[in-house]
Amino acid sequence: MRPTLAPFRRHLCAATTLLGLALGAGQPAAAADLILTCPRTVQDQYATMVFDLQQLDIASGQGEIDHKLELQFFAYAKIRQLDPARPGWVGPVLCQDQTSWTQDVPELDIINEGYMRYGMRHRVLLRNVPRFSVVEFEFHFWEEDDFDTDWADLNPSPQQRALILTLWPNDRTGRTPQATGNQRDLTFGRRKRVVGDGHYKLSVFPAAVEFTISMGEPAGAPPAVGGAIGGPPPPKVGGAIPTPGSRDPGLPGSGQPLPTREAKCRDYAEQAVIQNAQQIQMNCGYKPPVWNSDPNAHYTWCMAGNNVAQADGGWLMREAGLANCRAGNP
Repeated sequence: MRPTLAPFRRHLCAATTLLGLALGAGQPAAAADLILTCPRTVQDQYATMVFDLQQLDIASGQGEIDHKLELQFFAYAKIRQLDPARPGWVGPVLCQDQTSWTQDVPELDIINEGYMRYGMRHRVLLRNVPRFSVVEFEFHFWEEDDFDTDWADLNPSPQQRALILTLWPNDRTGRTPQATGNQRDLTFGRRKRVVGDGHYKLSVFPAAVEFTISMGEPAGAPPAVGGAIGGPPPPKVGGAIPTPGSRDPGLPGSGQPLPTREAKCRDYAEQAVIQNAQQIQMNCGYKPPVWNSDPNAHYTWCMAGNNVAQADGGWLMREAGLANCRAGNP
């Protein structure tokens, strides 16, 4: 399992939250919100950012004989420090965490453009996101039927299936998998739709999400030495506060360049072997090639073609498998 640096403190406000991710402080929580709180470790202003799922589209034909879909969801968020005085610099991870949940929904008779369309208003609140930071967010969901696990494809790239967002709180912009080049195709406060192509591999079905990301007013900044909105940038604060004994392999220290392709693939291979050891210990019964104890096999796969871009998705998939196994649903 990938170790964390400063983990979120989480509080589930409802037993069955379908989806949403919100970032910041000062945002009132509703009954169906999932709350994640990031500890304040840098001198900066903190604000509220909300990922609000408004619609989930699932390809028709996914229902079972009981006419319902047993959906499982997995989300992962990571926050890294930025410095406006050092363009291109990406600092240490300030906090990261993951969560998963389940929800049954009825199979719908009304089909729109090949999809069963579910209107939703669910969120997760993440408190204390620094103004000068970059937020990486990945979201997966899949349907557990009587015979197999079918994964939703929320990514237009044929190599990936996760909804992957990169969010910049200071600029109130972001990138979705539909962006090209250095384009930022997401603007806070505007509804966005992302559609997967459904061509990732077998046991994958086309799906789409519609959501809005919004941001509240800055709140709760510690006594400032700079960094107020409209004022000078915050001081350069290096080094995340690690949990005792933890590490984050492959991530650079303060002011260091991002990991090389080789370093990221070495980290991927190491973590894949650790995850496989965990599933063997729990007697989950997962099989190769995704689950195996040969680091060279994982490293070779990661280095081939553009597979390094799928490494995080592979780690997340195994984490979801471990979570299912712990819950008694391997």
